[in-house]
Amino acid sequence: MAFPILPLAALNAGLPVYIIGLIMATNRVVRMLVSPWVGVAIDAFGGRRIFLSGVLINIGVMALFALGSLTGHEGIFFLSGRILHGLGSACVFISAQTLALHSGQGSGKGRATSFVRSAQSSGTPFGFVLGGVLVVFLGDLKTFLLAMGALIVAVLIALPTLPDIRANVPSAPTRGFSFLKSARRDLIPVFAMMVVYTFALQGVLLATLVLWVRQIHLSLLHLGSQGTAGLLFALEAFCSAGVSLVTGRIVDRWERPALHASMGFVLLLAGFILIGIHHEGNWLLAALILIGAGGGSVWINLLLLVDRSVKAEARGRAVASLQFFGDAGSSLGAFLGPILISYSSGFPFFLSAGLLFLAIPTGLVLARKADRKPLL
Repeated sequence: MAFPILPLAALNAGLPVYIIGLIMATNRVVRMLVSPWVGVAIDAFGGRRIFLSGVLINIGVMALFALGSLTGHEGIFFLSGRILHGLGSACVFISAQTLALHSGQGSGKGRATSFVRSAQSSGTPFGFVLGGVLVVFLGDLKTFLLAMGALIVAVLIALPTLPDIRANVPSAPTRGFSFLKSARRDLIPVFAMMVVYTFALQGVLLATLVLWVRQIHLSLLHLGSQGTAGLLFALEAFCSAGVSLVTGRIVDRWERPALHASMGFVLLLAGFILIGIHHEGNWLLAALILIGAGGGSVWINLLLLVDRSVKAEARGRAVASLQFFGDAGSSLGAFLGPILISYSSGFPFFLSAGLLFLAIPTGLVLARKADRKPLL
């Protein structure tokens, strides 16, 4: 809910553009830095505690945003909130996915992780739209306070209902990326595929779609560039959420995550090529449907590939590492996307398509090696 409010609120407060960019980028950079240690904490103390801690931290984040609007010192409070949000979002995302893997015993991991991923995919655009609409009627301060209230409700729901599911093994060692010492080299291409996936989908696409819409003068329902881009993001995200639910059941039945990830990359490749070639609204809608479908398939399958490569007591660190590489790719894509589109409207999408193409044979090689039996 805060994401569509922060840039304009900071701009109206007279903050320089580079400070606004720093505020928006800080969350992801901090999440990269803290993810390994969040994974260690999850393996040591359990996902329930870390999840609840993350939601409580995010309540503090919204309080800082509200203080920025209330006091007129947007710069320091918004930046502090984004720093804290990096820690809070790492706790919530990593612990939720780890709990899903722990809960999906036997052949139910795909279904369990698909519910978590679907919730993340659909919650983001819903928050974008709700935040953008509410701020028009309520203003910045009341919208931040309402978001804080929603998080308080989330804590009240989670306290009696969220299970404390852990691996049925002795406590894991507590050293950052130490789980890699016992994992095979098959994880390296999986992490590389995650970097490519987030570079294209969560980096380039998120950072450039509104610029691309403005360049081709596309307006849906007379909403202008920002409103149109918001609707397009929502379409992509809801497609991703729907496909995630189906993907989880498919993987549980056929147990070939590397092959299914490769098929997801094919859909992503087709979508990015369509965006780069065609400048008509109908083609763009088709491209985003393909991208949403591909994205909904890739993330879950890469997560399950990593899970199969490590022991149960290292799941928290494994998921944290996948999140680390994902944030690295999305940060790089978000930085390069606006620069590349200034030279050519199709260049960032073609570059993304080229990288996505390389991920397809990588997944097929992994399918031959690892899909038939666990790596450990």
